[in-house]
Amino acid sequence: MKASWPLTGRDEELRAVTAAIRPGAAGIVVAGAAGVGKTRLVREALTVAAGRRTDVVWAHGSTAARAFPLGAFAGLLDVPPGDAAGAIGRALDQLARRRPLVLAVDDAHLLDEHSAIVLHRVVVRGLAPALVTLRTGAPAPDIVTSLWKDDHLSRTDLGPLDLAGTTHLVARVLGGPVESASAHRLWTLTGGSPLFLRHLLTGEVSAGRFTPASGIWRWISEPEISPELTGLVERQIGGLAAGVRDVVDLVALAEPAAVETLAALTSPADLEEAEDRGLVRTDGLVARRAHPLYGEVRRAAMGRLRARRLRGLVARTLDPAADPIPRAVLTLDSDLAPDPALFLRAAEAATRMYDLPLAERLAGAAAATGDPGARLVHASALSWLSRGDEAEAILADLARTAPDARALAMAHLHRTGNLIFTMARPGEARRTLAAAEATGAAPAHVAAMALVLAASTGDLGPVLEHGPALLRAELPDDLARILVASAMSAAAAVTGEPDLLDRAAVVGGLTADRVPVVIPGFGLADFQVLGHRLAGAPDRAGDHAGRMRAASADLPGPARLMGLVIAGHAALAGGRVRDALLPLREAWAGLAGSGHEFRFRCRTLLATALALTGQDGPAAPCWPASSPAAIRRTGSTPPTTCWRGRGARPPGDRRPKRSATRSPRRASPAGSARPRTRCSPGRPWSSSATRPPRCPASRPSPGSAPGPRPPAPMPGPRRTTTARPCCGPPTAGPGSATWSPRATRRPARPTCSAGRGGTVRPCPRRRSRRSWRTGPAPAPRPWRSRPGRCR
Repeated sequence: MKASWPLTGRDEELRAVTAAIRPGAAGIVVAGAAGVGKTRLVREALTVAAGRRTDVVWAHGSTAARAFPLGAFAGLLDVPPGDAAGAIGRALDQLARRRPLVLAVDDAHLLDEHSAIVLHRVVVRGLAPALVTLRTGAPAPDIVTSLWKDDHLSRTDLGPLDLAGTTHLVARVLGGPVESASAHRLWTLTGGSPLFLRHLLTGEVSAGRFTPASGIWRWISEPEISPELTGLVERQIGGLAAGVRDVVDLVALAEPAAVETLAALTSPADLEEAEDRGLVRTDGLVARRAHPLYGEVRRAAMGRLRARRLRGLVARTLDPAADPIPRAVLTLDSDLAPDPALFLRAAEAATRMYDLPLAERLAGAAAATGDPGARLVHASALSWLSRGDEAEAILADLARTAPDARALAMAHLHRTGNLIFTMARPGEARRTLAAAEATGAAPAHVAAMALVLAASTGDLGPVLEHGPALLRAELPDDLARILVASAMSAAAAVTGEPDLLDRAAVVGGLTADRVPVVIPGFGLADFQVLGHRLAGAPDRAGDHAGRMRAASADLPGPARLMGLVIAGHAALAGGRVRDALLPLREAWAGLAGSGHEFRFRCRTLLATALALTGQDGPAAPCWPASSPAAIRRTGSTPPTTCWRGRGARPPGDRRPKRSATRSPRRASPAGSARPRTRCSPGRPWSSSATRPPRCPASRPSPGSAPGPRPPAPMPGPRRTTTARPCCGPPTAGPGSATWSPRATRRPARPTCSAGRGGTVRPCPRRRSRRSWRTGPAPAPRPWRSRPGRCR
């Protein structure tokens, strides 16, 4: 981390201040709150003035020097003691003899009377440009206020940094990109104050809580306020009377707190004083902290017993009927008796909000009583947090101790999902699903999970056979609807049935005005993006991804990371390769070390995006090895064509490079043709995990929407085609003798019958000469057929 922080986000202000202190100019007043960077801005502008061989006199106002005449100029001017008028005149004479000069006065609101008069006379007489800073809201001498009030000097107000400025500043200081969520958290906590940001970031980096992961700096734990930062904030808060301290502490623990509740627990006078001093802010209904760090400092300062008592006072005033989460969270950390029923309702509400860490914490507290329903919710949250072993232990115990058939079936079903997606053990998942079916309970959930298991293992036959009927059926709850919709979306995506894809989105709750309310909805959204990508409708994919990302943008845990993966997938689907890199990089930084199911999806998409932008070096670590475990989890080997898109190579490929002049390809013997996949302008993502490549003659016309097509996250069986002439129609489909729902996972390759000697050989593909650096995928050029050869 850089020792000297650069001035960032103040370009316009710096230009204005620099122009105001040029020779012949009057000067400027820079006003702002404490810590926004007034002094830093002035110092940068004075550096420019010093480069013009201009003398700089920098006076400082302070509480200590305010008691002495001309105290701000002590050590700067040699003025012997005497009467006030004579001292002021001698000070002005000395300043006039030092021209060309710039007079800078920091914290002018703390000037003594004589120093303020000297400043005013310098400006009025035009002896030198004056650069003045003062704190907004602090009382200043009348003669200083008259500088801008009477139009002697212009005034600029310096505000805190915005989110973009904070992110850029942190990235420059750390020397690398910063995760957007971590940057937003820094900006929120510091309020955009460069002073607070410097102290907070320095402490967190030194403590190892703000570290780089996969090339991106990110926050990995809760912050701890350093003693230096605590001292700065406490100085800004000032001394607190007992009643005002209660107001500030209650708001710090239970923000947002109702004004009526605060007035009842403290007093209206104390609440008004806290607002007048700028410690809390209200809109008449609720009160919040005036600065986020006030709450952090006060929570760290108050004792544990006091905090528990105050939380209990607020919790008793909250109505859990409208929203159980605030009361449950306060009760959990208060001196009140535990309320398992409240904790369970709050955990279910947190799950619907995608806040998995909070849901796990509340469900764990509810499960302490041994309630099977609470333990099931707790196990689900653990599984979605990629803590599959812990979830498996709870679910296995629930299966042994279930009180009835339905509870047993639900335990087996949740265990099936955990074994499929979190632990990647499909064999055990099949046996567990069979056990759930044997109970005879929850038939709709069993059927829905059977579709998911079939789709995840590539067996689309049962999905296409039974799925449409389940889409039309009355399913019992959101979970069953999401499972059915996800399986059908996967099947519709790879079989090219857009109507089925749209029906599945409606059943799953992914529409223009709503999003799914359970975590598997992210998988549904990803399959929807895949389907619209393959159907040539990237705008529809972007709409779905945008809603899911917005719903999870400010949440902790994997929900935000899954939203980023879907957003990156949609950007690639629309051909915006560079727009996809940022969300995919951020998601990979959080998922790389986990066992989350979206880890493979993110890895595939990121490797593709990096390869398409010519970054084959960074793309290589995304495919560390084609291990049996990876193939078992994904059903495919790494798509080596990702590296072939720009002539790069997959990891481990040590074959010699081909020369620029290629020899004519020899005909392959019959039955030994080897499929060769390459990126083409219309489909740069051809791989073993995508839909079967079309014959050149069946490619879309130039007027159709091309769009890049990334590898499917969950490959499945494909509808194979038999050897046929280039311009002939497909000869396989449901009902055909050559179609099988258990077809090989590797897609059939396009063939033509124009080979030598009547043999069947693959159609060669022409590589586009246009670089992917120039933008989205261009429309493919028309293909022509000649006797004996495909072009």
